[in-house]
Amino acid sequence: MALQTILTVGFYIGAFMCTLMQKDSLLNGISQTLGLIVIQTGGRNEDSKILAGLRNRLYGLAPEEIDYEAVAKLVKEKFEIYKL
Repeated sequence: MALQTILTVGFYIGAFMCTLMQKDSLLNGISQTLGLIVIQTGGRNEDSKILAGLRNRLYGLAPEEIDYEAVAKLVKEKFEIYKL
């Protein structure tokens, strides 16, 4: 799923919803990846801005509105780019 789709229409009730624990897991993964990006690049970049925006959007959504698989895939892809 494309990032733009995830940020705009990827969250809707009735589709691939997640649990509260999965939402917490996504937020944790985003925070870890943001920290890794700062360590690897010495600051913010486009990926960190995307993830920070996604994190902020997730905070405002109910777990049932989140497509866990799509968001987890995106976070994992970004993590893999910057992992040590």
